Amino acid sequence: MDFNGFFSYSRQDSENDPELFEEIHKEVQSRVQQRLVNANFKLWRDVKNLRLADQWSSELEIAVKRSDVFIALVSPSWMSSAICRQEYNCYLKRDDEIGEGVIPSIVSIIIRDLESQVKYFDDDQTALYADIKSRQYIHKDIVDIKALALGDRSKWVDRIADDVSGIIERRRCAGNPADADFRANPIRYNRTNLTKEFSTKAYNFEEVDFLGDHELLLKDAEDGGSKIYGQFDFVDKLYVSGESGRVEFGVRRAMLCISDKGGVRGGPTEHLRRVTSCAKYLNLHKFPGALAIGIDPPPGKTALSELALPPGPAPENRLSELGIFRSDGLDLSAVLTVSLNTEGIFIKGMSDSELSNVQLSKLDAILSVAAEKYAGADEGSINRDLEIQDDRKKR
Repeated sequence: MDFNGFFSYSRQDSENDPELFEEIHKEVQSRVQQRLVNANFKLWRDVKNLRLADQWSSELEIAVKRSDVFIALVSPSWMSSAICRQEYNCYLKRDDEIGEGVIPSIVSIIIRDLESQVKYFDDDQTALYADIKSRQYIHKDIVDIKALALGDRSKWVDRIADDVSGIIERRRCAGNPADADFRANPIRYNRTNLTKEFSTKAYNFEEVDFLGDHELLLKDAEDGGSKIYGQFDFVDKLYVSGESGRVEFGVRRAMLCISDKGGVRGGPTEHLRRVTSCAKYLNLHKFPGALAIGIDPPPGKTALSELALPPGPAPENRLSELGIFRSDGLDLSAVLTVSLNTEGIFIKGMSDSELSNVQLSKLDAILSVAAEKYAGADEGSINRDLEIQDDRKKR
């Protein structure tokens, strides 16, 4: 099995320290490979000076889109480079198109101070920097990297290799990328010291279910057939705990699948297509006739909460019009599938520090065990059979 990485950096930074950039590229590729069994890893780097004219090329785009991991050495020069920003945005778009956004896949290493330059950012740079800061990243000034003793620099490179190999491990465990949305653990983590108070808004997962008030309702369609309406309220923060600490989490993503046992196909309505929301129709390979809807948190949020679906089209109705089945004789079943998102990690006696993806994977494994114990999780996702209330007139 082959895995590819993309090495993004500013040409100006590389020209100032060519040997260091060559060392980082070579050592990261080598050490990631050393951690893999029955798999190969190649870290792509521009050795043909494709970016010399500061123009986007098809070869660059192909290299970005075929990558499983994106490694960026972020600096003011990198942020100023339209090509570097396009590489990053192209990778984000690629992840969104194939639905792999919940798997950790970007390793950003900030090698020069950017905070003092934020006030000069344009809108594109501001949005990109916000995305970098919302993810796990490494901050080590290039001057400090060059000053590291050989052993310390080796440890620093090892940490990057741990992050990358952790990403690859998650991709291997996810299996088919089409199923990765609901099998892989998400990427955004807020690490917090235990000296801070635990959030009083979080509920014990052993006592409280992730799904609050919810409803699915089948009604007569005006032009024949049956329309289905629904709404979900999720508990936005739960926790599992032990003697050494606790993990807080929420529902990162949900998928609703409604299918007819007799084979009647479900279809979309204009409501979800018209509104600006985080709900979208999906086509499932295993259930081609099913009405399937993916649900994501709104922008700026990392977990689903109340009114996860856009209400309407009737303004006074909290239910959302989800779809239509062009038949009256229906035998429908509904399954809600969710994946969980780690919101905070609290470890007893540990100071606020950066955790590698390998360590985060182990903590996520604890969360997966808890999900299996309390909510019947299956391979990293939780499936919940839902009741559909039939409110149609008798025929």
